[in-house]
Amino acid sequence: MHDPLVIVGVSRVDASTESVTETKTENGAWIFHLPQDYTQLAEQSISKLNPLIRDHVHTAIICSSADDSYTRHKNSISTRLRPKEVLSALGVNVTSVLNNYLPNIQNIFKAEAACASGLIALDLADLIARKHNTVVLLAGIDKSTAPIFLNLFRHLGAVAQQPELYYAPFDQRRAGFAMGEGAAMLAVTTASQARARKLDVIATVDAVKTKTIFTHLTAPSDPALLEQFIRSVIDESSRELKDFACWDAHATATPQGDELEYQIFANIFDKTDTAISSFKSRIGHCMSASAVIELVNAIENLQKNKVSPNYNLSQPIANDPRLIIAETATQNKTFIKTSFGFGGRNGAVVITVE
Repeated sequence: MHDPLVIVGVSRVDASTESVTETKTENGAWIFHLPQDYTQLAEQSISKLNPLIRDHVHTAIICSSADDSYTRHKNSISTRLRPKEVLSALGVNVTSVLNNYLPNIQNIFKAEAACASGLIALDLADLIARKHNTVVLLAGIDKSTAPIFLNLFRHLGAVAQQPELYYAPFDQRRAGFAMGEGAAMLAVTTASQARARKLDVIATVDAVKTKTIFTHLTAPSDPALLEQFIRSVIDESSRELKDFACWDAHATATPQGDELEYQIFANIFDKTDTAISSFKSRIGHCMSASAVIELVNAIENLQKNKVSPNYNLSQPIANDPRLIIAETATQNKTFIKTSFGFGGRNGAVVITVE
């Protein structure tokens, strides 16, 4: 009998839940800046989780682009840290936060795959939860404001230089993204383990897959192959297209990426009322933590029977009412989330909210 992966806990801290300062740096990038440092973001996010869930977590996977407490270790998804070991660099102590809040933690990994980190981590969490009959915590935490990141994206032309254009995914005027800061926690286990541990199920992961389709180091993957991959995830989920409330897009407000993702959406969902929106229009691009934060937001919204709009969208790239510009009510509970990272690292997940 199939034992699906289920989500038993969520929390987040981002520009939509906290007061932020919108700042333009000397590097010419805009930032949705949160007042908390890395450690405070980790503490604030994990403290919102039910203590019962925290007691059952055996493994944590950190999704962060920070040069943080892993600087003494190879930045690999297979890196293992000993329980209670506290490493610190640049004043960042996320590992110690997890150790402090998770009394039964045994393993801490770091998933670093650029924007695809969160979905790669979720795919890995599925394997770990099944093999070890445990609860796995995904911890997306990012404050990607170091000069190296800002300079990189500025030279790639990925960050907007004008404030009125920096949060307009799917808009004809789009000119790049603002950097976002935030944190989110996502606790997963199998349905059988959730029942055994008496944990409430928030949502079911119908399918999650990752695939590298290398076309260019920084450009999107081949459109035909990417569409084929996303269709395979939907097929594996066994959900009908008409049941999808939304496509929670990766869309970053870059000219090439948004156009490609919208076209794939239009090809797949051509005969449905499914909405498409990018939460980055509200919080900026939270880099390696983005997928975890955006997943939590989508789950929380569908619990309330609504879908987030594309904020600041006034000149859509297509005459399509599904590019929603206002919060939209829905009775459907299934959504798809996509993430696309440098090097052609792609991820997609289909989730149904209880």
